[in-house]
Amino acid sequence: MGTVYRAYQRSLKRVVALKTINPSRGSGNTDFLRRFRIEAEAIAALKHDNIVEIHEAGEHEGQSYFSMEFIEGGDLRQEIEAQGGRPIPLQRAVKLVAAIARAVHHAHERGVLHRDLKPANILLDSKDKPYVSDFGLARLFRDQFEASAAPPSGPQPALSVLTEVGQGMGSPGYTSSEQAEGRLDELTTASDVFSLGAILFHLITGQAPLPTKSWRNPEIWEEYVRLAKAGNFAKPSSLNRQIDADLESICLR
Repeated sequence: MGTVYRAYQRSLKRVVALKTINPSRGSGNTDFLRRFRIEAEAIAALKHDNIVEIHEAGEHEGQSYFSMEFIEGGDLRQEIEAQGGRPIPLQRAVKLVAAIARAVHHAHERGVLHRDLKPANILLDSKDKPYVSDFGLARLFRDQFEASAAPPSGPQPALSVLTEVGQGMGSPGYTSSEQAEGRLDELTTASDVFSLGAILFHLITGQAPLPTKSWRNPEIWEEYVRLAKAGNFAKPSSLNRQIDADLESICLR
């Protein structure tokens, strides 16, 4: 949907990440403009040490944009690829996913579903601090409780349909069955939690719990949904003997 540039903000003399809509997608396409604005609104609603912060949103000569803090480093996908199919050290994996989970919980408390949690959307700075990024598929459901002083407990339904979805929404390997099928009425915070578990699985075993092939082939998509529904994932301890029963239970849960 968009392109992210490393940019220099002259007024404040700082490096920022600048996101714009790709011209081929944004020109006259009200749906993409809407998604783009929803992403900016979703990030602006959040203030957490492990979520990329937004600085500004606007339009220049007909080009919508927003700027965010620039994270100097890589992402979890690059870390996984560098491991060549080997797991990362368990303590590090748990520390990273715990921080990511707290950030996602912060988003849920403020009525934001991410809906595209995967290693590529977790940035890492030079101190190995993770940041949740790319809210391009985010969905807002805070209208349900923003008038209430207390946030809801447990998985909450998303009320407003803010993104057109269908077969294959999300990212293969990390997406729940209800999200992969586009069953909007069943999307809750639990779908993000499923993705967190899939990320943890990949970090501690060296492989994703579900196939990561593209869903463009209907047969591959159908098989993915079947496997995700069944929940018949390999036991993490069968792939990495260092994983104990508690960590395995948390991951599979």
